[in-house]
Amino acid sequence: MALAVHGTPIPESFEREIEIPRRPPLFCLGCPHRGVFYALKKMMKSGVVALGDIGCYTLGGLPPYSSMQTSFCMGASVGNAVGFAKGVGASDGAKPVGIIGDGTFLHGGIPGLIDMVYKQVPATLVICDNSTTAMTGQQENPASGKTIRHNPAPRVDLVRLVESTGVEYVRTVDPYDLKLLKKTLLGAIRHPGPAVVIAQHACLMIPQERAKQREAIRFEADSCNQCKLCLDLGCPAMEWSDETGPLIDELQCMGCEMCAELCQPGALHGPEASA
Repeated sequence: MALAVHGTPIPESFEREIEIPRRPPLFCLGCPHRGVFYALKKMMKSGVVALGDIGCYTLGGLPPYSSMQTSFCMGASVGNAVGFAKGVGASDGAKPVGIIGDGTFLHGGIPGLIDMVYKQVPATLVICDNSTTAMTGQQENPASGKTIRHNPAPRVDLVRLVESTGVEYVRTVDPYDLKLLKKTLLGAIRHPGPAVVIAQHACLMIPQERAKQREAIRFEADSCNQCKLCLDLGCPAMEWSDETGPLIDELQCMGCEMCAELCQPGALHGPEASA
């Protein structure tokens, strides 16, 4: 049978087998969720159990992060965190952390948070606020300040909304700042009652945000000790060479500088460091 595109036959001379390159599911270039799951992965040894649901952040359950233990329906992460805290309890050293997106939180996570507060469950909820409903096509949501047709709309203030449920520990943090992110998460986990961390950084697939792309990360081979910590981020813009170390694709690198923050010898850095 001859191949066709939109009903137009393709000449047999054009027909050939094409090997499709493998593309494992990964966070997009510069995705702020990458920082959240990198931090959670490092905290799993201390008893953190990440419980998720459906969204871009579901990819946190896959390598190289492998730091999300459950994924059910939209909003289920909050109820899972409550149930885990009640069923397992703090006596086993487990620290339940629910992971939810801003759109999913507004869609189905609020009742679960109210339940968490009402029962005073010592669990943490991380709201990955990337200012859009990214996984299903960049739709707006009540926290983005726009309607589905991109017209201006009242914007839900997530901090005030969370505080109105009775949560006393509410913090916002930019997930690009890995050190502050980890410190904030630890503070939330150690809080004796319900705690919420809002990891806030807009999705770089939003056209206006992508236009803000910063210069690519610079690499100084002479300073590299080949520790490979930078690979733990699973960034698609980075490959590894056993001869020189990380290879940065300047066309793909979004300049988020998370890899530079991890680089102890300073072999990876922003363009301003070499000015």
